[in-house]
Amino acid sequence: MRPVGERAGDRDALLLAAATVDRVSKGSLPGDPWVSLEALTARIAGVKLAA
Repeated sequence: MRPVGERAGDRDALLLAAATVDRVSKGSLPGDPWVSLEALTARIAGVKLAA
């Protein structure tokens, strides 16, 4: 499996996901920032997390 960031569209999606993590960590969006960050890191590494 190839990592997500290898295509331009994937790169844009990763930037949007990073912006979401930033908003969650600042309290602008509900959620756990550590869970959001873990999911983003897994996407970058190409790992699928359990739902």
